[in-house]
Amino acid sequence: MLAAVRLGLATTYRALLDTMYHRYAWNESVTLSAINYLMGSGLLVAAGAGIDTKYEVAPEAEKYFHSAVVGLRAGGPVHNAIIRKLLHEYWERGYYCEVDDGSPGHEKPDLVAWRAITRRIGSKFQTRGRFDPFVDI
Repeated sequence: MLAAVRLGLATTYRALLDTMYHRYAWNESVTLSAINYLMGSGLLVAAGAGIDTKYEVAPEAEKYFHSAVVGLRAGGPVHNAIIRKLLHEYWERGYYCEVDDGSPGHEKPDLVAWRAITRRIGSKFQTRGRFDPFVDI
């Protein structure tokens, strides 16, 4: 959701509802919960009220969109440019990404991208929906 707002794909409440429904099958309740969570966390700010509310990414959230790839294991400038390009492409398609920043420790892949899990609640006591088989809940 932050990536959609930051990239200008959805900056109003109405556009976020539409985007989140078509990408993840989120209904209005789920989208509103996500907006409230991001606003409560200080990552998203709103201007206005109602269905025409406009949203912006808070300055504190910008750190999630930048990767300072440094260190001996970080690769050269061409490699880093390719990673940044892939990162932006995955964001535009709605993926969450984590980039290896080259810090010492366990070896990590250069880029890990995954989609959010979508769940639909059939009733208070039963969860129904689509699950990502590679994510352990």
